[in-house]
Amino acid sequence: MTAAASEGAAPALEGLEAGTLPDGVRLVLVRHGETDWNMVRRIQGQLDEPLNAVGVQQAKAAAARFAPGMVDAIHCSDLLRASQTAAEIGAVTGVPVVPETVWRERHFGRFQGWVYADIQREDPETYRRIEARDPDLDLQGGESLMQVRARIEAALAGLVQRYRGQRVVVVSHGGVLDAIYRLVTGKPVSEPRDFPIHNACICQLRWQAGRWEILQWADIAHLVASRDEIDPRQRPAALLGRIG
Repeated sequence: MTAAASEGAAPALEGLEAGTLPDGVRLVLVRHGETDWNMVRRIQGQLDEPLNAVGVQQAKAAAARFAPGMVDAIHCSDLLRASQTAAEIGAVTGVPVVPETVWRERHFGRFQGWVYADIQREDPETYRRIEARDPDLDLQGGESLMQVRARIEAALAGLVQRYRGQRVVVVSHGGVLDAIYRLVTGKPVSEPRDFPIHNACICQLRWQAGRWEILQWADIAHLVASRDEIDPRQRPAALLGRIG
């Protein structure tokens, strides 16, 4: 499967009219476009890989779903693959992009830059715990799933405090979107992922009356497909956690 922009123009995002949530927050999450490491499933973590040519196309396609006046703020991970994607959205909307470390991918410790087959060979016990989604595994100098969850929960609380009644875009990473989905739905961090997180996918959430609600998840109408995300029905559930 390829991961280029689709040939026909995808529809603009809906429900982002100004003033629709005077006491709430509308959040649009975007995962960064593809990198060369995504193609070979090499762990990026907080290493700073840029978008590849397909990823740039994906970022532009995602940005084309937006329009001037549609959002009030854009935040992103300061890692290059996310900030490049956010820059495309900023160019379309005219909204400045705010890079922040809090939206970074999970730190994978000594295993950043590895492929999973190497971990399985060199450190079978760590590989087993990764496959089991051990919530307290810190990857030898990195972050545990629970630490990522706490970081992202605090970041979301900050958005609510700062942007009441506004529309906010956050461009981030697969592990961050995974944490947000689980926070909102109550799905335990230790359970296998059974929901998609494609490169350059768009998700819409709403905070209102003290809670988050998912309105749309992993919209890729602007894309054909993504190389490192396969239909969950066609792959082992444990593999769905392997993205960056």
